[in-house]
Amino acid sequence: MLAPPVLLSLVVAASLTTLAGADLGALLHVWDPAAPLAWPDVGPVAPDCLRQMRRLALALNAAQPWAEKMYDSTGRSNSRFMFGSEYWLGSRLECELINRDKTETSAPRTVFRIATLLVNLTQELTPRPRKVSLGLCLPAECGALSQVKQLTQLMISHTAPRQGLTRDIQVPRVRSLPGDYTLFGDPGFIIFFVLCLAILTLTVIGTAIDLYQVSRSKTRVEPFRPDEKCKKGECNANTLGYTAQGPAPIEISAEELKCNSKKKSLLKNFITQSRALEVLTAFSLKQNVRRFFSVKEKSEGSLTTVHGFRVFSLTWVIACHTCLYTFRFSDNQAFRTLVEKDFLFQSISNGNFSVDTFFFISGTLIAYVFLRSRDTKKPCTESVGRSVYTYVCYFVYRFIRLTPPYVVALALISFSTQWQASNSVFDPPTWDHLTCPKVWWRNFLYINTLFPVQQMCMIWSWYLAADTQFYVVGTALLFIYLRRPRVAVSLAGVLLLASWAVTGTISYSLKHQPSIEQPFEVFDDLYDKPWTRFGPYLVGMGVGWFLSETNGAVKMSRTVVCVGWTLALSTNFGLVHALYGRLLGTAASAAYVALSHTLWAATVAWILVACTAGHGGWVARILSAKMLVPFSRATYCAYLVHAGIIQWVYFNMDAPLIMNRDLVIQLIFGFVLTSFFAGIVLSIVVEAPVTRLLSLLLPIREKTPKPTNAMPCTCTETH
Repeated sequence: MLAPPVLLSLVVAASLTTLAGADLGALLHVWDPAAPLAWPDVGPVAPDCLRQMRRLALALNAAQPWAEKMYDSTGRSNSRFMFGSEYWLGSRLECELINRDKTETSAPRTVFRIATLLVNLTQELTPRPRKVSLGLCLPAECGALSQVKQLTQLMISHTAPRQGLTRDIQVPRVRSLPGDYTLFGDPGFIIFFVLCLAILTLTVIGTAIDLYQVSRSKTRVEPFRPDEKCKKGECNANTLGYTAQGPAPIEISAEELKCNSKKKSLLKNFITQSRALEVLTAFSLKQNVRRFFSVKEKSEGSLTTVHGFRVFSLTWVIACHTCLYTFRFSDNQAFRTLVEKDFLFQSISNGNFSVDTFFFISGTLIAYVFLRSRDTKKPCTESVGRSVYTYVCYFVYRFIRLTPPYVVALALISFSTQWQASNSVFDPPTWDHLTCPKVWWRNFLYINTLFPVQQMCMIWSWYLAADTQFYVVGTALLFIYLRRPRVAVSLAGVLLLASWAVTGTISYSLKHQPSIEQPFEVFDDLYDKPWTRFGPYLVGMGVGWFLSETNGAVKMSRTVVCVGWTLALSTNFGLVHALYGRLLGTAASAAYVALSHTLWAATVAWILVACTAGHGGWVARILSAKMLVPFSRATYCAYLVHAGIIQWVYFNMDAPLIMNRDLVIQLIFGFVLTSFFAGIVLSIVVEAPVTRLLSLLLPIREKTPKPTNAMPCTCTETH
C-alpha cells in the first residue's frame, strides 16, 4: 500500500519569521541557467554539454523563444514547499514540443530528465530529509544520466545561499524519460498480446455463430426420419431433436437400423460439431451480455441482499484507494493532515472494514450453498476417499473459474506499471514494476500474503489470496460437519479464538496504536495476514449455516427488531469513528485490532439476517434492488482492475494535482464508474466465457432434485 508522505506541521511555517535572515527561496534555489557562463572550460562537464548550456544561457539573455521554453519547462521550487510540495517537475510535454516546432530552426534537440533530490535544510524546516523530484529540460548533448547528475550537483553548489545559511542537497538518482522499457520488447507482453488477440477472435467468431443460429432458429429442425434415399444407403438428415436439456435421442425402428453405420457416423460428426459450436458460442457477446444484465426473479432462498453489500463495499474500497493515491500525487500533501481531522473523512479512511464485509459474504455463501445442496439431517454415507476427492474438486473448480480474469488483470498491472515507471514523471508509489515480473507466480498460487509487502505484486490482491486460503479451510470444515457436526463447530470456535489471540498478541508486542494517519503501519504483521482476518469469514459461515437451517424464515418480535437494528448501526458507526481524535493505549489497541473485524462482521450478519427474514424495510429494498445485480456481478473484476486504473490516470499526468475536497469527491465518483465499467467488460469477455466453458466441459451441477439423503459430492460452485 501507499506509504504516507513526510508531512510538516503548519506551525512550522510560522517559525520562519524567527530565523534571522532566513530566505526560503534562496535555500531552495537549485538551478541557475546562467551558471555555465562562469564555469571553466575544462572541468567535470563534457565540452559538448558545456557549449550547449552556455548557448542556452546566452539565448535566454537574448529572450529567444526556444530558450525561454526550455527554461520554463525546467522545474523549480514553488510556494508550497512548507505545505508538502515535493514535485518541481516543470513540463515534460512543453520540453518535447520544442523538438516538434519546425519554426525553431536554431533550437537544439532537447531531452527531459528527472533528478531525485534529498533536501535537508534546518532542523526546524526539514526534521527529515525531503525527497523532491526535479524536472530538467536539457540539450541532448547533456542527456547522459551521469552527466545530468554531475550537472545538477554543480548547479546546487553554484546556487548555494551566500547569507551564511546552510543546506544539504544530494542527488541520489537521475531518470531518463522515456526509459529503456518498451512493451513489444518484452516477450511476456508479446505472449499476452497474442492471447488477447485469440480471445478477441473467439469472441468475434462466437458472436457471429450465435447471431447466425438466431437467424436460423425460425426454421424448425425436424427429427430425423429415414426416407427412400436412406433406405438406399444415402443418409443425409438431422438425427437429433432438441429439448430444454439438450439433444434427445430419437427412437429408431428395426427398419431404420439397416443404415446404422452411416447414421452413427453422421451422429458422431454432428455431436462433435455441436459441442464445438457450444464451446465457440460460450464467447458470444450476445449471450454473455444478456446473461450478465439479466435481472430476472431469483429462486426461493436466494440471498439478494448480498448484491447491495458487494456494490457498496467495493465503492468504499475504491473511495479509500482514490484518496490514498491522490494524496501521493498531489503538490499540497499537507492538505492530508487537514482532511484526516475531518470527522466525516473517517467514513472513507476506515475502508478496511469493507474488506471484512467481503470476507463475511464469502463465508456466508460457501456455507449456505453447500449445506442447502445436502440433507444434513441424515448421516453422510459417503466414503472418506470420495469426500477427499470432492473436496479437491471444489477447489479446482474455484481455481479455474476465478484465475483467468485474475491472470489478465495481473498481466495488465505488470506491463502497465513497467511502462509507467519508464515513461512517467512520477516515481512509482508501489513496487509492482519490479516485483510483478519476478514473483507473479505467488499470486497465481494465491500465496502472496505470506511474503513481505515489498515483495508483493498487485498489493491489493492480498484479499484474493486470503479469501482463497479461507475457502480451503472453510470447505474442509463443511465436509467435516457432514460427518461430525460437533467436531466442525468446535474446530471453528478454536480457529476464531486463535485468530483473536494471535492478532491481539502481535499488536501488543509491537506496541501498535492504530490511527487514521498511519492506516498501514503494520501491514506485514497485522493487515493482510490470514490468521488475523479469519474472524469475519467464520462469522459468515455461521450465518450461512443458520440461514440454511431456517431457510431465512426467522421470526422476530418488534422489540427484537428495533434493538437489533439499533445495536448493529450504532456498533458500525462506533467502529468506523472509534479512532477519531484519540490514540488508544497498548492494551486497548490490541483488543480493538483483535476484535473489531469480527465485531463488524457480526453487525453485517444482523443486517443480512434481518433483511432475509423480512425485517429490513427500506434497507432491504435498497440492498436487493434489481439495478444493483449487474454491478454486483462485476465487483470481482472491478476489484481486480480498479487500482490499476487509478495508477494509470495519475501516472499519465504531466504535473501533480492541487487537492481540495470537491476535487477528491469528483475523482472518487469518476474512478468508481470507470472501475465498474472496466469490470463489466472484463467479466463479459473473460469471466463469463470461462464460467460457460466449465458448465459445458466440466458438468458440475447435479441434474436431479434435492435428495432426501446425503448427496454424492460433486464439484458444485459455491462462490
